[in-house]
Amino acid sequence: YPLFQSVLRKGFFWFYFEKSDLRPLVKEEQKPPCSNIYIRDKKSLLFEVTYYKNRISFETFHALTDGTGAVEFTRELVKNYLYLPHQADGLANVPLRDETTTNNDFETDSFDKYYDKAEAHKNAPKEKLPKTYQLHGHMREPGDMGLNQAVYSTSAMLAKAKEFNVSITVLLTAALMCAIDEERNIRNKKPIGIMIPVNLRKYMKSDTMMNFFGWISPQFDFHHGENTFKDVVQSVRESFAKNLTRESVMDKMNTFVKIEKNPFLRGIPLELKILSMKLAASVASGETTAVYSNVGAIRMPDGYEAYIDRFGFFVSTPKLQLCTCSFEDEFTVSFTSALANENIERNFYRILKEIG
Repeated sequence: YPLFQSVLRKGFFWFYFEKSDLRPLVKEEQKPPCSNIYIRDKKSLLFEVTYYKNRISFETFHALTDGTGAVEFTRELVKNYLYLPHQADGLANVPLRDETTTNNDFETDSFDKYYDKAEAHKNAPKEKLPKTYQLHGHMREPGDMGLNQAVYSTSAMLAKAKEFNVSITVLLTAALMCAIDEERNIRNKKPIGIMIPVNLRKYMKSDTMMNFFGWISPQFDFHHGENTFKDVVQSVRESFAKNLTRESVMDKMNTFVKIEKNPFLRGIPLELKILSMKLAASVASGETTAVYSNVGAIRMPDGYEAYIDRFGFFVSTPKLQLCTCSFEDEFTVSFTSALANENIERNFYRILKEIG
């Protein structure tokens, strides 16, 4: 993965990747998870590999890759780590990806590849989402991230989602909404909105290790009627069905790539772009209460499973983020939070217990 040997450089108009001869070194874990990796104006790699006892940690700056790319790299890392000492025990050096995939495939800008200029310019203005409830309370110190993790049975989680006739992602999005609602001041009438990252490789063929994701933002207004958990699940299910279509996903992608390709914006110096992006991010964050990212089932080749307990992942956040993944029958639920208290996490776990 030569892309991962890149460093991030600052140009006059934009940041850009530059290949380097820097070599990564595995170190014992010293820093808290989700600590800063990218240091502006410093020529350094954008990922780290550390260990603590029998845990391997791979951390990356999000500009380098997305959740799918990070999972692929971690699988490769773990496979090679296990193969070296256990090949004598019969472990095979199985390729994890199609061996016809080239480095160019890994480094393709799939946003640019699939951008349809004609469609982008004829897209009708999208319905503006209402502003959502924002998390309040005492915040942690900058650089301090609250981490909370629990492990469930994958088969039990799948069975419960099937009972509600939805996916696990829909079920846990509804549970997170309800957990947040319990902490809200009743005077706040705004809906709760959860941003859900979407892997665009499921809609457009791509082997890129670069970022290639979009998102949807289901919302629920708890101030209309008597809302049961099933009502919230049903609302989230309808939102997913409406927004997770190839046409809807591509429309949203075209809209945002169109902004990036605007010749006026491209000509603005980088420092002004950074200020503009911070302002835009601040405005956009008003449509999101929290984030939930599910990278799904992580699989390893036959024979390797016996040496692995589980996988889990976290994402740094200025608010609160739920992350989930599964390996075999280990379904890992991970929270990161900038909030000083863990009431939402507590409520979430209790809700899962209540639905069995």
